[in-house]
Order: sequence, then structure tokens, then C-alpha cells
Amino acid sequence: MIHKRYVVLFLLLLILLILKYNYIETYVTYFPSKDTIKLVLNKSMYFKHLNETDKKARNLKDVSLMQTYYNSILSINDIDRNTIQKTIQSIDNRVSNKHLSSINWNIAVFENIENNYPHTHGDIIFIPHNMVSTITNYKDTLLHEKVHVLQRTLPHLFNTLYTNYWHMKK
Repeated sequence: MIHKRYVVLFLLLLILLILKYNYIETYVTYFPSKDTIKLVLNKSMYFKHLNETDKKARNLKDVSLMQTYYNSILSINDIDRNTIQKTIQSIDNRVSNKHLSSINWNIAVFENIENNYPHTHGDIIFIPHNMVSTITNYKDTLLHEKVHVLQRTLPHLFNTLYTNYWHMKK
């Protein structure tokens, strides 16, 4: 009888091979406007689920969470925009996955929210301003955040993984 670990390992290797040969090359990076970001934040359920402990951990006042987040969004100069785009192109050259490649990179730069940690809302990846100058050191983090966007965009890809292999319940 074949051991369960070998079956899982074989399936993972098979998935990696399939993904490698289904690569679609894209380097599309968008920097959404503040108005677009505001629309995405308004649609997000994130703020509705924050309790008092969550707010305290994030140094947020009850005044207006949405306004606090909106005010934290920064404009990006051409040098920073170019640095981010080159880093993303480098990631896309390294990672050959048709699902990840089918999703555009939507980047917003912020300061002073979420303890200055990268995070996502909807299909936008939020990166702290203090990370931009050294963004090439954070390729894995950017890819991690894009996987979160993929999870929201194509949740069916992850349901089998979570339920059948990681034994998680929704």
C-alpha cells in the first residue's frame, strides 16, 4: 500500500510541473487612484469585523477607520513606481504560474497603518512607504500578498487544499 505522504508529494510535484508549463507572461502593474482605493476599502468586510482589541492592536481610534486608512495612502513618485515595477517584473520572471500571472498587480503605498506591515484589501496590495526603497528584499512578501489576492479571486483553487490536505474547515 502506498504511503499517504508519497501520494501527497507526488501530487505536489505534478501540480508544480503543470503550473510551470502553463505560464502566461505578464508584467502589468497598476497603482490605483485614491478614489479607487476608497471604493475597494468601502467594499471590504475587514472594518466591520474589527473588535476593540483589534483596533487597539492597530492603534486605531473609533473616529473613522475608513478615513484613517484613506488618509494613510500616499502618492508614489516616478522613481518609487519604477523601483516597484522592476521588482514585480523580477518576481514574474521567477514565478511561472498561470493563475498568479492572470491577476494584475495593484499596488498602494501607505504609512502608519497596520503596524506598517504589507497587507491586502480586495485586489490591492498595500505596502508601507518605508519598504519601497528596499523592495527588492521583499519579493517573497510581495508574492505572499499576491497569493492572498489570488485566494479571494479564485477561492475554488484553495478549497480542496484546505479541506482535503490541511483538514481545515470553513
